[in-house]
Amino acid sequence: MATAPENERVSIGKKAFKQFEISLKNAKSDVDKFYVLGSAAKMAYEAGDIKEAENYANELLAQADKYGFNWNYGNAIHHGNIVLGRIALESGDLGTAKQYLIKAGETPGSPQLNSFGPNMALAKELLEKNEREIVQHVTGENKKYKA
Repeated sequence: MATAPENERVSIGKKAFKQFEISLKNAKSDVDKFYVLGSAAKMAYEAGDIKEAENYANELLAQADKYGFNWNYGNAIHHGNIVLGRIALESGDLGTAKQYLIKAGETPGSPQLNSFGPNMALAKELLEKNEREIVQHVTGENKKYKA
């Protein structure tokens, strides 16, 4: 599958991020906000707003502790750590990026992750840096996600 050129990807990310920001502002409860934070963090990253992506990902992970039995808990653990790992990798902190990949892989799962599998963006980016061992370790640990 071909990917959109970088400028088109960022443009789409910015549009989506604006919509998620509106959803966050209009959230009627903390749990409603919890449901939106993961997508907001991912789209902020795609839009190039690294500071907001980091803020939302950290808030998502902090909120996750309150919702340990919520269906979205596994998504929060996974996506919050993926976003933070991508930020670490982009800033050149390979060790921290690998730790976030491990944490993302420790998710208990969710209806979405169990159906569609994990977000592999950070794993792909680490493979591009020749970090095969960590990716094999994490994907091997998560046999429930294998096809």
